[in-house]
Amino acid sequence: MQSVQDVELQLSGPQSDALVKSIGIPPRPAVLLELEKEIAKEDPDLRSIARLVAGDVALTAAMLRTVNSPAFGLKRPCETFAQAVAMLGIKPLSALITDLMVRRVLRGIPLMMQRFLDYGKTLKACNDEPDRSFTAIEHEHHQADHALIGGMMARSWGVSKTVCLAIRLHHDYSIFQNPDMPHDVCQLVAMGLLAELAIQRFAGLNHSSEWDKGSDLAIGSLMLTDQDVEDWVDRLLEDFSSGKA
Repeated sequence: MQSVQDVELQLSGPQSDALVKSIGIPPRPAVLLELEKEIAKEDPDLRSIARLVAGDVALTAAMLRTVNSPAFGLKRPCETFAQAVAMLGIKPLSALITDLMVRRVLRGIPLMMQRFLDYGKTLKACNDEPDRSFTAIEHEHHQADHALIGGMMARSWGVSKTVCLAIRLHHDYSIFQNPDMPHDVCQLVAMGLLAELAIQRFAGLNHSSEWDKGSDLAIGSLMLTDQDVEDWVDRLLEDFSSGKA
């Protein structure tokens, strides 16, 4: 079980900086830059932030879908950004938006394929040994893994520590049993696992090895029932089918 300090060192050491430089850093989206500037102000303008988010239809849909998930336990669903701010507060909501954008742009596996020409063989090895840790197999082959690279890239963007940790640890389900791990990190990892389950089902795959590994711990962390999970996944599948996601 890794400590938070150990993970932070992985993301900020000289070796990580060298690896990031060798891969190349995708530019930060303009929306994220403007969002960070506005939130950093002493008195953020919620209307300006709402306009920024509304300009990205896919981001808005993903944000509302996540906020309305059972994980947040809202008594009534949010239909607008303003309602989401009123329910959650600007800082938690901005962290969620940042996480959604980072996940969309900084996809670790494509970056691994770009950096390591034989990465296809590694993916095959991961598929051949579904019970083993995905990232452990990557490390055996490349001394790096997609979760590490994604976390380092996020750090290089100046993304919050919570989001960086969640990206780095999204295959490490021991975090749910680590009393020192921030709750927000565990929630982000758990919600990511739920989203992956929905994506797998939408693709026609009835089995997810990652869900098998971490589902019980993730559901417990989010304090959901099995029926809550099925209801949320069903709503996600409806969004995927209608093009809302």
